[in-house]
Amino acid sequence: MSMKRLLIIFLMFFSVFKVWSQTTNELVEGKNYKGIVFSRDFKLRSDDTVSRWTPSRVEIDELENRLGKFLKEKSKTRRLNQGNGCPIIHKKLRHYVRQYAGYISDKGDKMVYVNCFWDEEDKAFPLDWKNKLIQVFDGCSYYWQIHYNATKKTFDGLSVNGRA
Repeated sequence: MSMKRLLIIFLMFFSVFKVWSQTTNELVEGKNYKGIVFSRDFKLRSDDTVSRWTPSRVEIDELENRLGKFLKEKSKTRRLNQGNGCPIIHKKLRHYVRQYAGYISDKGDKMVYVNCFWDEEDKAFPLDWKNKLIQVFDGCSYYWQIHYNATKKTFDGLSVNGRA
């Protein structure tokens, strides 16, 4: 086989691999968390036009290393829809499955939308959570969301579902 032919085959393989790697969601697990990182091509909604990026494992680890401390501090002043039969989020953080979606803010910052839902029995409810954004109405602190600014290393927009 000629060198030119090998080069063409290699370039074709590399191109296919590159496209595949950009569109594949990645399962990530750490000591106290499990989640899926949606690729930059993932759309949260069908009419989604936000500029996206794919957070790396290192960026997710960094986010997760800061998340517990942030939530514990936040709970001192605000425990919206937590307690009275609903989990205190920072105390049960390892029981939540996460969905991570990277996007670029209006100011150009790299942001990560983190969608969390309860999974105490490690059954990843519902089964299609790796491919679809899970949206639940009500459910108190069994379902919550937050935004992480990966550029500034800060959290914002903590939202805990309401009670039915």
